[in-house]
Amino acid sequence: MTGWMKPSFSPEFWRDRSTQGRRLIALAREHVGAAGFEQGEALERLIALGREQNEVHAALKEVLGTLDTASVGGESATTLNDLKTTGEEQLAFVRDLHDVLSAALVKVTDTPVQRISAALLEEICEGARHQMRALEDLITETRGILEDPERQAKLDALQSQVQDAAQQVEVNAAQGQVESLREMSREAVDRIANVDAAPTDRQIEALEAVARAAQDHADALRAAEASSSTSPR
Repeated sequence: MTGWMKPSFSPEFWRDRSTQGRRLIALAREHVGAAGFEQGEALERLIALGREQNEVHAALKEVLGTLDTASVGGESATTLNDLKTTGEEQLAFVRDLHDVLSAALVKVTDTPVQRISAALLEEICEGARHQMRALEDLITETRGILEDPERQAKLDALQSQVQDAAQQVEVNAAQGQVESLREMSREAVDRIANVDAAPTDRQIEALEAVARAAQDHADALRAAEASSSTSPR
């Protein structure tokens, strides 16, 4: 996947439960934000995917547990063994991916902003997204060879958890992007106000233009939200 392999962090790191995690994520956001919008978007996806890896790992182990205790005959037995092999390979990939995500977060803070690659960050993110899709396929195939309704129901619940995790990645990435852009816009406003060599009237004009644009967008979003809330469902 990439050469970024160490260090590895616990799930608590990604869930904002450790001081180290909060500081490093904040530092990465600040550093990558200076590199450009595409890099910032890719970083937010990476952070969001990292935060859902514990959910993916737990779901995969449950699927493997179901496969280990399943009893089927005939052709299904061969399929069962194949699924076990696939599951073990996926588990190894998830463990490797956790290290890659962790190391990538560290790596970007040490990389000069002009050399931060949105494409490389996106490559890592695509690996994580691919794993979530592969896990969904594994659950579907496992359910297909089991006849026990209780086991099928358990797999259905796992499928829903994985789908929820995938949706949460998008939500968290979008929220993180908004927060990062807010900090970038605040910094831009501060810089406009502190360009000492610029004529004061031009600084005021620029700041007022930024304020008007922000207000126009806020009003448009507010109106769209009000419209959607009153529309018949």
